[in-house]
Amino acid sequence: MSKHGPMELKGIQENRPVIVLLLSDSCPEEWVRHIGAGCEEEGVPLAWGRRSDGRASSLAKEAAVISRLEVGIGLDRTESAVTMFSLSEHPPYVAAFHGGDPLVLRWLGHNASRLVKREPLLDKEEFLKKRKVSKDLSKKLQSAAPKLTEAGEESYEELVKKVVAYVLEGLGNVRGG
Repeated sequence: MSKHGPMELKGIQENRPVIVLLLSDSCPEEWVRHIGAGCEEEGVPLAWGRRSDGRASSLAKEAAVISRLEVGIGLDRTESAVTMFSLSEHPPYVAAFHGGDPLVLRWLGHNASRLVKREPLLDKEEFLKKRKVSKDLSKKLQSAAPKLTEAGEESYEELVKKVVAYVLEGLGNVRGG
């Protein structure tokens, strides 16, 4: 039990094994969505609650104690931390400055879930690079409106050419080429 007493966790059914996220009151609730997306993509559920004070590392330790999966995430205004109950006497297993960046928060959710599944953690820079390429490609595709023919019909041939070019460009960037 927490030193702050029992708490109601949001986002999950009672007694379900979950990763627990504790965030300070200074954090926007929107950040939960980004961390939750990373957890969801890995197939591990997340529950969360707020604390009026605390640094990311201490919040993560408290969250790990509460979590039935024994993995906790702590988040304050600038820092994030992930730890396991078995490591509560040590520094966090993962610690990072997040600056509110949705991709960093999503990466955090992925890695907390990977600790639960005992899978290798994702490299932060590699994860961010791949996601940025995907995001840029998506923006380019959205702006690639098909041209109209003389009869007012859309020329899908032009659109297909653009899509293929963007995909090939994206693959080259992801593979380092």
